[in-house]
Amino acid sequence: MSNILLAQGSKETVRSLINAFQKNLEINIHVAKTKAEALTLLQNKSFDFILVPANAGKKKNQELCNQLRQADSGRNASILFFAEPKVGSEPTLSAVSHEADQILDISDSRLTLADWLNLRLSARQVQKSESAAAFSLLGDADEFIGALVHTVRNPLTGISTNVQYLQMVYSDSNAQKEIYVDVMEAVHRLDLLFRDLVDYVRPMDLQREKVDLNEMIAAAIKNLDNQVRNRNLKITHNLDPVLNQIEVDRSRFSRVVNGLCEFCVYESIGKGTIEISSDAQDNAVTLNFAAIAANMDAARLETLFTPTASLKRTATGLGLALVKRVLNEHGMSIRASLEKDNRLTFVIKIPMNL
Repeated sequence: MSNILLAQGSKETVRSLINAFQKNLEINIHVAKTKAEALTLLQNKSFDFILVPANAGKKKNQELCNQLRQADSGRNASILFFAEPKVGSEPTLSAVSHEADQILDISDSRLTLADWLNLRLSARQVQKSESAAAFSLLGDADEFIGALVHTVRNPLTGISTNVQYLQMVYSDSNAQKEIYVDVMEAVHRLDLLFRDLVDYVRPMDLQREKVDLNEMIAAAIKNLDNQVRNRNLKITHNLDPVLNQIEVDRSRFSRVVNGLCEFCVYESIGKGTIEISSDAQDNAVTLNFAAIAANMDAARLETLFTPTASLKRTATGLGLALVKRVLNEHGMSIRASLEKDNRLTFVIKIPMNL
């Protein structure tokens, strides 16, 4: 439960906060009509945020901030100064104090008070979830790893939320913007890594359904349009209609198709062609992905489906290992071969009884 104290706010501010948070049962808003009432509340109750109109000028705001902190008895609530709204508008954040003798002016951010509170409350909820994600070291290895990954992923959401806040408030230079983008990309990559790790080590409860595999492949190709165009590549496909209806776990098999397509694109030499084809036989269908892989050799081919570290910004190192795991769980197989001119071919064997 998060407690918010509104000290001497107007009716418009009260209305705005109630409208923003009335459906959130995890938030209590306390309204103090006078400074004395606010100080009394602070002495008797713990608050996460203290909201104060910024109408008195910088010097008096600092004095009020010091009085509030003294009444707060070192609990370090965040004090938010806001500009009172006009009728029909929303209060906007003008300054923030996270510690004694410090008030940060952010009046240029144009961020509403409700938006800022939502960002901070989301980050705090993530921190609480992290603390609640206790796990037993005596459990099964897959359960342990699942809990561990859950515990590690929670702070990533908090980091992402805070970076988005910084992007809105402090993006004055191109250097700042580039740093934020780099941080968000790193967070995204870590999130993908932990997701792949959980899928790789835990038992898969496949949710099979009839899927048009040809449509799935076409969608994967379309998603890679920009990358294919930027690398001067071309993708061709010749698919058998028998793949129109096979029973697979749609979500996981989509990751197989997307993973193989992406691997072929990023390994291909410029102006090359990626070929996707299928061939129906008596008791199985073979699905083939082929490309000229510039940096492939026999040694690397042997470890292609083994989990490994990756230095690529878009890769987790578990991609092809997870592809093989998903296919094996479906009762399918995959092999890779390297032919002359570095032509790399993946062959998936799909039993017809699927």
